Amino acid sequence: MITFQKYLQNFWIMLQLDQETLTSQLALESNAKSIEQFASNYEIRFMILSKTNDSRVNVSMEWNQELLQQCNVLLVKKTHFNLVKGITAFKIAEMLQVVNMDFENESDPLNVSYQYINRFMMPLLGVYRNEYEKKSTSDKNSFNNIVRKVN
Repeated sequence: MITFQKYLQNFWIMLQLDQETLTSQLALESNAKSIEQFASNYEIRFMILSKTNDSRVNVSMEWNQELLQQCNVLLVKKTHFNLVKGITAFKIAEMLQVVNMDFENESDPLNVSYQYINRFMMPLLGVYRNEYEKKSTSDKNSFNNIVRKVN
């Protein structure tokens, strides 16, 4: 059994912090409140854990200009996200997509975006395209919309 807050403590390496610092920062009232909102409100689709230059951690549900210069971990809910009592860390991990968006040492945030799109998403979509004819009409439409937006 694990709490969602405890699960988030596992991101100390991605945020380039020691475990104790991350644990204490997540426990701050403003962060704890944001984590609770994310965990309990289905309408909130993603949450960002960000490390500031002075090693503070902020939890937010929307992008802002400051995040484009910080180390961020983005957690995106999958459609079956549902935290229940007694859930394991492995089950929580199955319900989230986790993305490391570290802008801290980047001179241009577009470089990070470019890397994700061209080195991750485009090859992934290329593999998917190989199975395109076997997909349903709604999957084909979704695929075409994604490709159109990427291009």
